[in-house]
Amino acid sequence: MKKCILPLLFAAMTTTVFTSCLGDGNNEQTAQITATMVQLRKDANGTELTTANYRYNINYTDGIIDITIYDEDSYGAAFVLEDVPMTYSEDLGYTFRATDITPTTATGEAITDLHITNLYGQYAGPTLDLRYTINGNTSILAIPESSTYYFTDIVTAAADGASYEYGESYVNLKYRINADSALVDMTLYNIRFVSEMPVMESMTFPSIEVAPSPSGDAIMLTADEIIPKISNTPYPSYKVTNFTGSLNPAFSATSFFSYENLRATFSCMEMNVRINADMYITSDK
Repeated sequence: MKKCILPLLFAAMTTTVFTSCLGDGNNEQTAQITATMVQLRKDANGTELTTANYRYNINYTDGIIDITIYDEDSYGAAFVLEDVPMTYSEDLGYTFRATDITPTTATGEAITDLHITNLYGQYAGPTLDLRYTINGNTSILAIPESSTYYFTDIVTAAADGASYEYGESYVNLKYRINADSALVDMTLYNIRFVSEMPVMESMTFPSIEVAPSPSGDAIMLTADEIIPKISNTPYPSYKVTNFTGSLNPAFSATSFFSYENLRATFSCMEMNVRINADMYITSDK
């Protein structure tokens, strides 16, 4: 098995743990996470990217999670999904699911005109994803405003045909979504494209355009030309062209987010570069 866990890297997420170590049966183990989430929202009118605020109250002792969602497109006030069952495994961390939920208001009153089905989620280290359906006709994929993925390899079309793999390599995506545009800054850590290139501690590709895929099942990333930044300094000599990528939230109820990945291709220094990055890597990959 190959699996990468790093500390939480979400700039928009804060975590408060109210107790000490997990596994101490004498105390209730709880935590609260608040995060701005990017939502891939799909209904009969099409697909769009939006943002909403989420709060996750986790009770490790009882194996349940309460999720509070502030999404004005779905409901005019905050609604709560209470007592969602949660389990733990070494491969996937904490996963939670519910087939059918009637949300409540912040004061505990049932919201009868809002119905949540097919809820699946995962929380483990840098991973926090959630999927659910509203009233049978609107599907939501929610991921943190800043998301982290891990490289399995970086392959170039260089003369040596080399594939560069580093145990500490990863990619971070930071979304910027407003009423007029959706952009993402992508930072690559500890990577190089060819043998002559020094290993970059970090390289940021700013202002990549973001849009839902035509099918509405993935997020597309595109840019004709990018001037990367290294330590916040632009490097025109490393100019990137023809950048295309997809954030593919591949998913099944049994594997959860094991196969979620980022795939991208671009040209840099007359090299054609391909990046394969996986959120989680399990033994069957």
